[in-house]
Amino acid sequence: MDNSKEGGSINRTPMLDGTNNDYRKAHMMAFLKSMDGKIWKDIIKGWKHPVVIHKDGNTTSTLKVEEEWSKDEDRLPLENSKTLNALLMACYLTLFLAYFSLGFTSKT
Repeated sequence: MDNSKEGGSINRTPMLDGTNNDYRKAHMMAFLKSMDGKIWKDIIKGWKHPVVIHKDGNTTSTLKVEEEWSKDEDRLPLENSKTLNALLMACYLTLFLAYFSLGFTSKT
């Protein structure tokens, strides 16, 4: 099926096959923004695992266990997961395997 002759869908992720990337990038950006405006902002900012903060306010490199995350810290990985799901559902197997082998996150 030739997708260049089909209309878009607000419910179906645009397929990424490694061709016509500028066209597909614009469609994917619009699709992700339509899911939730915060998702696109999180893609731009990226997601980092929360770390332990000492009582004196200094941050450490120790990762916080999930049970100790604040509500805001819980929200960000959920949005990252939504984005990853949309992107991975859009990739053909060959692209998925290439990204997965590189430690893919929504920012990449």
